[in-house]
Amino acid sequence: MKKLLLITLLSVLCIACSIETEVEDVSTSQPVVEPIKAATMDGEVGGNAWTFIKGRVKASSFSQGKFDFDFWDEDFENECDNFTFGSAKKLIGMLPLSVGTIELNMENNITFFHDNQNNIATSGRLVIESIENDIVRGKLIAKFDESNYTNGEFELVLCQ
Repeated sequence: MKKLLLITLLSVLCIACSIETEVEDVSTSQPVVEPIKAATMDGEVGGNAWTFIKGRVKASSFSQGKFDFDFWDEDFENECDNFTFGSAKKLIGMLPLSVGTIELNMENNITFFHDNQNNIATSGRLVIESIENDIVRGKLIAKFDESNYTNGEFELVLCQ
């Protein structure tokens, strides 16, 4: 009986030791942070070249405390007109509006919209540098895949 108890105890200790040694230390791994370029935002949407021209920010009607960000590759006379929706390829997002950096994730993301498809980028960051005189200035780097990505600076109209 003592031998059986001793064997059981040693087995439990061996299992505990092997479980402990399987844990990896990943505390030293750092994410690669790609720089945001100091030029007009551009990239690809749906595999087609895309260059930011105009955009807007307005309070979201869906989520309190968030704002709708619209980035277009075309010029509009009045970005704040409620019937201005942009072209068939654009970037959209529902994000908080404050000076600082927002890391993109499942809650704060940018959608690459084209051909009635929504490709949601949860990788990247939005940097809002200033909000003055109804103008939001900042930088964005976002990527869904090799056919939907952007990098660069923007200036958006803040619609009241």
